Amino acid sequence: VAEIGAAAHYLKAMPSVSPKKVGVVGWCMGGGLSLSVAAENGDIAAAVCFYGQPLSEADTARLRVPVLGLFASEDHGISVADVRAFDEELDRQAVPHEIHIYDGAHHAFFNDTRPVYDPEAAEDAWQRTLDWFRTHLVQ
Repeated sequence: VAEIGAAAHYLKAMPSVSPKKVGVVGWCMGGGLSLSVAAENGDIAAAVCFYGQPLSEADTARLRVPVLGLFASEDHGISVADVRAFDEELDRQAVPHEIHIYDGAHHAFFNDTRPVYDPEAAEDAWQRTLDWFRTHLVQ
């Protein structure tokens, strides 16, 4: 998490980065790390989590940036119940967010080298990611 935060700080200091907003995105473990760094680092302006472990209530309470969560209904490591609980906690903490659960998709649905690759879910998730960052970083 510290290395990701340091990278964000470095990017914000670069003259070519304008506006001075940095987002973070991750898949699987990286998805959980994207949430963690967003909760801990003031250099992050928006976060996207692809099927990563949702934060605890205590860590969710530290989030102050918009969060997009993209999850799979058939993920055997992250239950739909856990995702819904995270969504509810984000609501309670008034964190701007959008949570989307892809019905019938499996963990790693975005990875086109895996048998569980779901091109429709992946395309939709990527478009949501780009839109999220355009909305929260560019505008």
